[in-house]
Amino acid sequence: MLDQYLTIKDIAAREHTDDVVGLVEAVVNVAPEVEQITGRVIAGTSYLARIRKAIHAGRAFRKVNSGTLLGASTYDQTRFNCFPFDAQMQIDEATLDAAEGEGDSRGKLMTEEAVGAMRAKAIDLGLQFYQGTLNDSLGCPGLADFLVTAQQQIDPRTNAAVDLVVDANGGNNTSTSTNESVWFVREGAQGVHWLFGAGQGLRMNPWYPQRVADAQGKVFRAWCANVFGFIGISSASYYSVGVIKNVDATTGATASANATYPLNDSLVAALWAKFPIDQKPTKCFASQRAIYTLQRSRTTTLFANAGTPGNQNSGGAAPVAPWPTSLPTAGGIPIIPTDSIQVGKAPTAY
Repeated sequence: MLDQYLTIKDIAAREHTDDVVGLVEAVVNVAPEVEQITGRVIAGTSYLARIRKAIHAGRAFRKVNSGTLLGASTYDQTRFNCFPFDAQMQIDEATLDAAEGEGDSRGKLMTEEAVGAMRAKAIDLGLQFYQGTLNDSLGCPGLADFLVTAQQQIDPRTNAAVDLVVDANGGNNTSTSTNESVWFVREGAQGVHWLFGAGQGLRMNPWYPQRVADAQGKVFRAWCANVFGFIGISSASYYSVGVIKNVDATTGATASANATYPLNDSLVAALWAKFPIDQKPTKCFASQRAIYTLQRSRTTTLFANAGTPGNQNSGGAAPVAPWPTSLPTAGGIPIIPTDSIQVGKAPTAY
């Protein structure tokens, strides 16, 4: 990835634009993960979680004048780390002077650049939230990493590996080019939440002038700033992350062109049933494509004036179910649309 700088061409594009309309955002990626998932500040850049993996295995009763075997819990610990988050910004002094010469505001330009940098980093964090080290090995683990870790543990209910995965296509489709994942998380202190290290959140440092060097080592004066902090994701409980994988994202205008393996309420119910009774997920994250396949998978019945059911409205168009915003087969938890879940990016590990 190459450095990207604000140019005179960008300044020209801002010239004489309407302040009432303001800045029209053409980068429409929505990454709600930072806003939708709770976070907390920790003193250092990591913390240790203690996890009970097994409890007393002895029987509850004994014979008179006979004892019982001793028992004890089995514990483990997991470290969750925060990683340096840095959004660097730099504007050439000549670019700022040119902007002011055209009647632009230096403060507005700097503010809009800072907002743009944060939008870009929010999109990066959205990708990291799901793919984790598969997205950026320098960043924090994500839901995919936590899911694989959980699968290496034994579920005391089944004496088998923890299994919080439902396959939408049942393993019938080996192609992943149109497939994606739908994620279910239980958020909270023991569940999924963001970590902000070093006793602070993200810090927007002030703009200041300094000498910088170009690619050839030649120096010039520029105004610089950055947004800095330590960010991580915690998921101490093995039952905080579940996924419906291999959802077919292909959609069309007609039922015949719809996804072969859509997201549907039956799949949601199957995953919901895999979570422990007292550790159900609290939120679902899915792309608009996957949510649309859920909408198309649902059927509706319209009633004519005489009270007889029909499958078409007065205009002859097939009825469409409402846009899904919650999941009745999963305790009514909200389904949150996001652009951070990518087609064909589901890791094969889970």
